[in-house]
Amino acid sequence: MRSAPFAAGPPVNNVDFALHKVLPVGEGKRFEFRAEFFNLLNHAQFNNPDGNTTDGSDFGRILRAKAPRQIQIGVEVLLLAGSGRVGTVF
Repeated sequence: MRSAPFAAGPPVNNVDFALHKVLPVGEGKRFEFRAEFFNLLNHAQFNNPDGNTTDGSDFGRILRAKAPRQIQIGVEVLLLAGSGRVGTVF
């Protein structure tokens, strides 16, 4: 028989989003753009409550939150030589 936790944490409401665009720039050249958004809507995501009964007044309190919105951007220039692929990442 499985028992329920004494103090369940708040739910996690998380939306991640990514964009990827490839642009040809002449023959044998390509420009790639990437943008990634983690926790796009920037909702507060709290950790679980403190379950240690020896912590005194901190017992049952939520003391920390997870990371806020994070954005990552990447650009890559690809020079396609014959059948091989040569790339440069910025």
